[in-house]
Amino acid sequence: MWWTSRLLLLLSPHLFISIGLLFPESWPLSNPGGSSKKNMNTSPPPNEFVWKPVLADDLQLGEPAPFDCYGSNKALLLKKGSIVTKNQLDKISQDGYRIDEDVAPPPTNQNKSPFEILDELKNRLQKIFSDFLDNPDPKKPSHLQARVLSLCKDIQALCEFDADAALGGLHLDFTGRYTINHPLHVAILCELLGQVKNIPPEQRQSILAAAITCNIAIVKLQESLHKQDAPLSEGQKETIRIHPELGEAMLKQSGVTDELWLNTVIYHHEKINGKGYPGVLSGDKIPLAVRLVSLADTYSAMVSNRSYRSSFLAQDALRDIFLKRGGEVDGQLAQLFIKEICIYPPGAFVKLQTGEIAIVIRRGENPTTPTVKTLIGPDSTRFKIPLQRDCAAKGCAVREMIPRNMTIPLNLELLWNYVR
Repeated sequence: MWWTSRLLLLLSPHLFISIGLLFPESWPLSNPGGSSKKNMNTSPPPNEFVWKPVLADDLQLGEPAPFDCYGSNKALLLKKGSIVTKNQLDKISQDGYRIDEDVAPPPTNQNKSPFEILDELKNRLQKIFSDFLDNPDPKKPSHLQARVLSLCKDIQALCEFDADAALGGLHLDFTGRYTINHPLHVAILCELLGQVKNIPPEQRQSILAAAITCNIAIVKLQESLHKQDAPLSEGQKETIRIHPELGEAMLKQSGVTDELWLNTVIYHHEKINGKGYPGVLSGDKIPLAVRLVSLADTYSAMVSNRSYRSSFLAQDALRDIFLKRGGEVDGQLAQLFIKEICIYPPGAFVKLQTGEIAIVIRRGENPTTPTVKTLIGPDSTRFKIPLQRDCAAKGCAVREMIPRNMTIPLNLELLWNYVR
């Protein structure tokens, strides 16, 4: 049987390379082989943009700027996302301009690698969580909804710019706090899978916002658990049990009114087999957005380093998702997810038939033929400059996926050709 063949291939690491049999010959990707590297620059926007004045109500003192602000000479005065100071507010209110995005798209944040953008997204999320969770006065506006949705738009832009690099960062970059990395990674996976499902961009933003904030009620608990060796206390178990409802209530209190966002947060621990919580929903009664976040959350958690274990191989995580289809996860989504991420996802360490050790940097149109950068030769010699290989070439096929060699320093900009 075809499904039996699928299962056998996933269960056996030695047969995993034959996974081209896993699906029909068509291997649809929302972004086959990854987005091509786009031209990015920091020069002033061209004159063909339509400009309009920045009004006093457009900016809030001490809050992130919702758009780039320019002077009358079109020089950039304040970058989108930067905290507005009093001097900047006074100057821009008197002589500030913005691009009319209804007429023309804003210029992209140029000359930055995807990994620099990822670092900026981490810093912004850290600031959002800090401002929200450390604010004891619920009447003090945190502008949480606007700030999180702005962050989600930039996650979408990152995935459009270079989805393969975003996936590479997800599998390789664990610097910083788990409670910041994990929600960003879940949001990236939701964006890619949401594209495959043809979910409109605005709805995907709401889903990404839920992915970012679904554990907002237990961020501090997660930080302490990351260092905790003892079993969970009864109080910790109860907090975890009620965190979806508590998170929804916190978001509502902060001014979040997006129903798709809120519903996804409260139900993100529901399972297809009806053994989730808090609603004990099952099957199609679980909204698509919830199933997306749940699947992405499961995968991201498995491939992330934790204090008590190393990260799973992507191969093992995908196999686990495959085996959970129809039980804990949606079967159709699981299949689409494996197709989209690919069996050799960007950031995976692999051994080639040449004997070389390499890192996958681009998904291929064929699931078994990614583009890689070799790090170690067949004689165990490290390459000073990684060599790029197309695994579709004769003799360069992937033999197997292997655990990451933590002794090898990685320059992600160099591996993904973003060194300036």
